[in-house]
Amino acid sequence: MVAPLAAGVPTALIFVLWTTRDGGYSATAWMPAALFIGALLMVVAWLGGGVAPSRRTLLALACFSAFTIWSFCSIAWADVRGDAWEGANRTLLYLVVFAAFALWPWRVRHAAVLLGALSVAIAGVVVFALASAIVSEDPTTSFIGRRLAEPTGYYNATAAILLGALWPVAYLAARREVHPAARAVLFGVSVVLLELAFLSQSRGSVVALPIALIVYLALVPGRLRALLALVPAALATALAAPQLLDVHEAFDTPRFDGELQDSLTVVLASGAAVAVVGLAIAVVDRRVNPSAGLVRNLSRIGLAGAAVVAVLATVTAFVVSSPSGWLERGWDDFRRGAPPPSSELHLTSGLGSNRYDFWRVALREARSSPVVGIGADNFAVPYLRERRSDEEPLYSHSIQLDILSQTGIVGVALILAALAAALGAFALARAQLSTFGVGLAGAAIASFAYWLAHASVDWFWQFPGVTAPALACLALAGGLRESAGREPRRLGVAGGAILVPVATVAGLSLLLPWLAAVEARRASAVWRESPHAAYERLGRARSLNPLTDRPDQVEGVIAGRMGDWERMRAAFVRSLERNPWSWYAHFELALADAQLGERGAALRELDLAAELNPDEPMVGIVRRMIRDGERVRPSEIDAFFLKRARDRAR
Repeated sequence: MVAPLAAGVPTALIFVLWTTRDGGYSATAWMPAALFIGALLMVVAWLGGGVAPSRRTLLALACFSAFTIWSFCSIAWADVRGDAWEGANRTLLYLVVFAAFALWPWRVRHAAVLLGALSVAIAGVVVFALASAIVSEDPTTSFIGRRLAEPTGYYNATAAILLGALWPVAYLAARREVHPAARAVLFGVSVVLLELAFLSQSRGSVVALPIALIVYLALVPGRLRALLALVPAALATALAAPQLLDVHEAFDTPRFDGELQDSLTVVLASGAAVAVVGLAIAVVDRRVNPSAGLVRNLSRIGLAGAAVVAVLATVTAFVVSSPSGWLERGWDDFRRGAPPPSSELHLTSGLGSNRYDFWRVALREARSSPVVGIGADNFAVPYLRERRSDEEPLYSHSIQLDILSQTGIVGVALILAALAAALGAFALARAQLSTFGVGLAGAAIASFAYWLAHASVDWFWQFPGVTAPALACLALAGGLRESAGREPRRLGVAGGAILVPVATVAGLSLLLPWLAAVEARRASAVWRESPHAAYERLGRARSLNPLTDRPDQVEGVIAGRMGDWERMRAAFVRSLERNPWSWYAHFELALADAQLGERGAALRELDLAAELNPDEPMVGIVRRMIRDGERVRPSEIDAFFLKRARDRAR
């Protein structure tokens, strides 16, 4: 059947493209992709004669669609409706991605090639990003806090993309059904994925990786074979670790460039070495065919050995240190918050972060509106008001808490129903597949399990390059077939009469804010050469997206840079009409009022900014300056915010 390839292959190519572009984080990266994928599905459905999902997959799509509609409904009660619209559109993107891999059954061999090629491409993209950093003027810009951030711009997202791609590679490398040359490449790629992920120093991966491994071994047949295929990559990474750690230690020294280059050499060399070993393993594996009894005995011995190692490790932990004391220290670290920046290795720096505070506020918001939530992507405003840290996150850093706090119990029920139906489709497909197909489906579920575990402690929902491949794996696992499967169900006149208007509305929901975002971005790029053209573009952006306050804020900032205080004031007044909860708009409006001599109005706006962001020090500084009659210079304040943002990104 051509339909799954026609829909899935271009979508997978978009995943790779997102990996090269900050993980697809920007709306101008994922909105046009959502439009393209949606249009592609319509074309394939009509030209291919319909769709062919199983009943359980159809139920998963229905529940996912209901969750998407509910996200759009949350715009009505969200404080910041522009953010809620963007959040709902992002959910729509994930729905069309899931549909691209769920609407038609996948033959096992096609899915194997796609997943393997996608993982290899992701490894290649990150290698290229690291090589580009080495030849750049300042390689440290590819790192944040001594941790590899490129190509996604966020170290944890980079680790998640790499480690999510590991499981299909590991499974295919383990199977004798795969050609020895392909297995050799996959063995080498598994090393590259692991070692590059190690450079990101992601503590979340330390938790998510074992969970994914357990799921992987539980679902794939031939567990000993599957486990042994991971051993070369694990050993190579362990041997390369000292060199990879040297990059961290040399970060602020003149030898950093050399250490980074040596690390890339080690990654490629160890990948090549394991590829050679993998080729030898694959050749021997094809020629040696042990009896079923011997395989069973070896599997039992191997699993028993693994159990013994696990028991010994547990006993050692009890003898060497008190687990209760470790847990108590870890809990104290977690509640205390993020430690000050240091040169300490991040993986061993404890559990300190500000997630405890993020989650505290998210749970508080969930209690304040338990049924319907506070609206999609509406975490930032309440967090600034209630925070106990110096961070200003837009999201709660937990997929579960995002859904609970922003869409309420209704949203949680819908997404759980969608997940249960998708896993039910996987269970049904698994019972009808060959051994190889069962394992491939299990490896795909392991990739999804890694994403779910890591996304539980991070904000991956906002990175399509991380989340979309995981949802594609979940959909694929429920749609694998050994043959073409059932005949497509034709949409018919009634189906078209429903689908076309729905697709039109969905397309406009994506198209209008995308065009608005493009206009705002272009305005930001051209205002120095042509302020008038920039203002015209921002006017169009304002018309295209009637909910967002971003065009008005951009216009206000440009006007402030130009010294046009009247225009600056008017822009931020319009911004507050669309979003009265923006502390920044109140603050900038106060600056404009101060320049226009409106001292009382400026102080009132600063009071409102302080209510919305009590811990922002600049609000108090500017208030004192205005009260004391000092001159307020917006350019100096902008420089302060810019420097602080750069310092926090280091």
